[in-house]
Amino acid sequence: MGVFKVVMKVQNFSLYDNGFTGSVHCPQNTCDTAVIVITGSDGGLGNAQYVANLFAQRGFTALALAYFKYSGLNDTLDLIPLEYIECAAQWLKNNMHTKKLALYGVSKGAEYALSAAARYTFFDSVVAVAPHYCVTEGLGKEMLGGGVSSWTYQGFPLPYLPLSRDMEAFNAASAEEKQMSIKTLYELSEKDGVSDDVVIPVEKSTARILLLTSTEDNVWPSKHSGEKIVERLQSHHYPYTYRHVDFETASHVLNPVPPKTEGILQEVSRIEREYPKECSEARTKAFNLSVDWIKA
Repeated sequence: MGVFKVVMKVQNFSLYDNGFTGSVHCPQNTCDTAVIVITGSDGGLGNAQYVANLFAQRGFTALALAYFKYSGLNDTLDLIPLEYIECAAQWLKNNMHTKKLALYGVSKGAEYALSAAARYTFFDSVVAVAPHYCVTEGLGKEMLGGGVSSWTYQGFPLPYLPLSRDMEAFNAASAEEKQMSIKTLYELSEKDGVSDDVVIPVEKSTARILLLTSTEDNVWPSKHSGEKIVERLQSHHYPYTYRHVDFETASHVLNPVPPKTEGILQEVSRIEREYPKECSEARTKAFNLSVDWIKA
């Protein structure tokens, strides 16, 4: 990604003051485009702030948004309102005077971002990194299914795809693949078919959509999801630009991470162990694609 020497101002805002928890990363020069960064099952601000800082170095105003597992928020990733994203977006439009607004979501955050973009029309672009095409089951304390939806809208839980509890299949796949194969449980969830009410209605969005996926994703079938999203957009003659880019040699983690985190990824992902350089390069390329997509 190169070395950046942009001076930034960082402002922090609490849930109690503004209706959301996050930190705003501002480039030194005024920018008319803002990006809301929503990461995955980590839920807090750590990695979101890292990514938001990189966006700010590229000249965007970036809001790292915590949405659970953070002070004042849900302890678990379940029943989180889509209105929470709306609140952050409205704050950016009203206070940062942004003309263009983008969503950058990672993993469960990508599911969250696509679900919100399907209901709010003020997003100009969406980058969904390793997304799922359905609303999936919320993650309980064990992170393997909380028995409720991940998201709510207008006070009601969104219909969701339940996560398989077949731990025998999970253990067998994990042993064979020499990594945690959570993807197996998500694939089994689709075994008996997927009802349309749990599929994210991406065709209702008004944003340009970039999908970034991995063939070797061991967390959930993001490549399959990217293909399903494209099929849905095509079948509804989606009038806005969309693109699906799949990385053959990459892990589930296609978003930028601090260098020290890459070692941790190698402990849980076979592809990260076998092809560390290629996985790191994929993250760089994916982020560059994201920047270009939001700038367009």
